[in-house]
Amino acid sequence: MTLNIVFEACSDYPAILASGRKEANKKKLVRKIGKLGHQLSELNKLLKEPDTVLGYDFERVHKAYLRHVHRNEESVRPFWQLRSDLEFLSSYLELSLYRAQKEADFPHVPDNQAKTYIVDCAYGLALYEGTPPFVTTPGSDFSSMCSIIYEMATGVPDESLAGAINRFARSSDRAEADENELTYSEQRESLRDEDNFFDVKENAPVLKARVNELTAIFRDQTLSEELKVLIHCLLLDAIDEAERNEKMHGPFIMWASQMKVDWDGERRDCEDFQTRMLKIDIELGKLKRSKRRQSIDAN
Repeated sequence: MTLNIVFEACSDYPAILASGRKEANKKKLVRKIGKLGHQLSELNKLLKEPDTVLGYDFERVHKAYLRHVHRNEESVRPFWQLRSDLEFLSSYLELSLYRAQKEADFPHVPDNQAKTYIVDCAYGLALYEGTPPFVTTPGSDFSSMCSIIYEMATGVPDESLAGAINRFARSSDRAEADENELTYSEQRESLRDEDNFFDVKENAPVLKARVNELTAIFRDQTLSEELKVLIHCLLLDAIDEAERNEKMHGPFIMWASQMKVDWDGERRDCEDFQTRMLKIDIELGKLKRSKRRQSIDAN
């Protein structure tokens, strides 16, 4: 496993080194999303014009294309559905632009900080093996391990990665690695073993925070109507997930009487099901006996 991790880090090094700066890459990608969104919006406007008649023969041609090129006729869709999907894509691109303005790590873009990537690899190994300890001191065991991996990737020996180690120490990548280590640590697994409802209780504040975040976004008066529809859909899903988490039989609901369930209706449905199954068994038995008698008579 260690060799695989080091091999992947060394293999990715040239590609990472060739990438631009993260900020520049993000600006470039955001511009592309904005340009695509604008062109898609113009396309949707043209498709809505009454003299743009394209759908009358769309399904027949699409069906022939799928049949002869992909050997499939089941994926044929009406032209109006294609228009609907394009309108959704336009709204989704608008949502992506909104998130790019509000979230520092969205969208995820490549970076040319290849040395920091080497340090990230070494840190992951150190967490996995429990050694060497992470320090920013030049000449430490951790620094030496970074230099060895760097030499494997580049062929350059005895390179100091002190600057990269210091950058990594303050980076979000290290914070994410530490969070993952806590999430999958032996201590956490021990707590999960002691409490069957550990995950439910852990998810509760996260799901509540998600609902609050989406609620605040939905109240943003600068949002377009199309973007509000998407945010509202995400908010409804988040509320449903949070409510399901709280209604689980466990830390929030200890007794069956607390659960909002029509127990009488459930019992009646169960009895009705058992009655239907009994009738089916009776009919099946009659059918089998009838076939046996027919076989005997035939002989």
